[in-house]
Amino acid sequence: MKNKNTPIPNNIGKKAKVVQSEAPKDLLSSLDNFFEKKLNLFFYSSLALIILFATMLFDARVSLTGDDAMYIIRASEFIHKFEYPDFQGPLYPIVLSPFVLIFGINVIALKLVSFVFILAQTVFFYFAFRKNVPATLLVITLILSSINAYLLYFASQTYNEAFFMMLQSLLFLVFFKYFISPENQTFSIKKDYKQYLLLGLLLVLMGLTRSIGYVAIAGIILYFAIEKKWLSLISSIVSFSVFYVIFQTLKKLLWNDAGAQFESQANSLLLKNYYNAAEGKEDFMGYMMRIIDNSQLYLSKHLYMMFGLRPDVTIQPNVTSLTIITYGLFLMALILVFKRNKYLLFTGIYLMALIGATFLVLQKTWDQGRFIVTYLPMVILFLFSALYYLSSLKKLKFLQFLPMLLALILLFSSFARTTERAKISREVLSKNMAGNMLYGFTPDWAHYIQMSQWAAENVPENVGIACRKPSISFIYGKGREFVGIFRIPTETVEVTLQKMKNSDAQVLAVNLRELEQKGVPPTIISALRVMNYSYVNGVKKDANGNDVEYYLYGLYRIPWNSVEGIVSMLEEHGVYYSLNAEVFDYIKTNLKQGESVDFSSISPDDLLNDLKLKKVKYIILANLRKNPAVKDGMTINTIYRYLYFIQLKYPTIFNIVHQIGANEDEPAQLIEILYEAKK
Repeated sequence: MKNKNTPIPNNIGKKAKVVQSEAPKDLLSSLDNFFEKKLNLFFYSSLALIILFATMLFDARVSLTGDDAMYIIRASEFIHKFEYPDFQGPLYPIVLSPFVLIFGINVIALKLVSFVFILAQTVFFYFAFRKNVPATLLVITLILSSINAYLLYFASQTYNEAFFMMLQSLLFLVFFKYFISPENQTFSIKKDYKQYLLLGLLLVLMGLTRSIGYVAIAGIILYFAIEKKWLSLISSIVSFSVFYVIFQTLKKLLWNDAGAQFESQANSLLLKNYYNAAEGKEDFMGYMMRIIDNSQLYLSKHLYMMFGLRPDVTIQPNVTSLTIITYGLFLMALILVFKRNKYLLFTGIYLMALIGATFLVLQKTWDQGRFIVTYLPMVILFLFSALYYLSSLKKLKFLQFLPMLLALILLFSSFARTTERAKISREVLSKNMAGNMLYGFTPDWAHYIQMSQWAAENVPENVGIACRKPSISFIYGKGREFVGIFRIPTETVEVTLQKMKNSDAQVLAVNLRELEQKGVPPTIISALRVMNYSYVNGVKKDANGNDVEYYLYGLYRIPWNSVEGIVSMLEEHGVYYSLNAEVFDYIKTNLKQGESVDFSSISPDDLLNDLKLKKVKYIILANLRKNPAVKDGMTINTIYRYLYFIQLKYPTIFNIVHQIGANEDEPAQLIEILYEAKK
């Protein structure tokens, strides 16, 4: 008698027919069958590719945005001063702090932590989706993610992206296993409370890493609502709330801080212009335009740059057709997976919630791909699922070559982009590791960093130094703290005039350009400076949003006994002036159709007092390019403008102490503030 487990040879008549009848009937089934058998091989291959390409792309420098350096600063402040790491998300600096304690401000060592997080997120991602999505989709996603230069960039950065991606993949692993898996469909508080506690903890940890992570709870609520799992929905909210309250209580007890993490961020994100509060808060139509503008930026530009299908340059036009195609694929995938695959359905809902919230809150001027790169593996998986399930339909099986064809196109385009970047990184890395840490920086940044190092060594510790990028100065200045100047404090003209009209003097507005051009005696100009209260900066825009006229006025409080003399002198020289500053209302009421104008009031004394309050005695003035790749004279001018408005009132208050770089070669200067010159 034959053993029932003995394999039957394929060359036996009837049995051979049985074997062939069980064979895959179409291309996708064949591919799934092949990839399923080799799944572990592709998984380990993806890890090997990550290690290979992340090493080739390794960047030993901090990024020019300085945000990654801020995480190191906050980690250092947490571990050494026990200061709460607020604003950007407290969890990642806390996780990074033990490594700062061990290695100090060792950028390379701290970057290797992110290297590990990227590997961990791939492991969690694989085990989350293995056996839950077709093997073809999983293999395509693993390989394309493993060679993607934009994703692997964060394997050598101290941004929180790598850590967030790891938590995100862990959330998917937990949610799939305990809340979607067929063997876990019955609900019991007694049996399942640990699972809900784990889910709530992960949701809070994601929010503590990046504020947008809190939106994940909305995705889970929506999924449970669609599945009509009301007890699961309520339990998830309760679990999330419990851990959030625990965290808020600990923060209150340990740091006496009861504010919500995203409170300060939200107040800034509500503004029309993040850098100019005087423009007011965004309205409903403004938010709708944000979604449209950000969809164009991040879908038609950044996403297709990540795919290697668009040039690797920051400034390039949006392509509306690509945005529409991407949304179309997403919607198609959502419809097709709705009843076919609950794991992909949740993936789509999650992406809709988090990317939608990202597009709603981001200022379009920020325009950074890192805001969506954390979702890239899931975006690849979900968009490919649209083609996969579409071509699985009986009448469309002839399209089954499309997923693999597109995968091959993206494989070659992504590989080409990654190797292109790797060639550049290899040379820079070799020079950096040899000790030349400034190699790879353009002259503007090299001079800025050198000036930060010089100032850190030569300015006494008890004296404040202000600069545009304090985090970068901190890293290269061997841990010396710097004061950041990120924006110019402004207020509306109406608020300023209300303050001025309460004083015992005449309000006078004067066109500053005319004051300089029409030969007004220096004594009058000097007298007006003393009486200056604020400067008003304005821009008129046409119907297309183009700047057509610039305004610069001085607002003065003139003692009543001096009004007649000042006014007669201005009239004698033909200088435009306005008593009670009615000129601003006149400009607004005489706009042509479609035109608009924004005025901002800037107080030089407030600017100067703010520096004095922060004990700032020196300021680094640099020529940092707006477009890092182009030397076109366009620079980040925040500090120039900050000093300009102070110098308008106090011409002799600044003194150049030290300069690095020739005048024609994007120099950096150290400026001393002579507070005594104000008197």
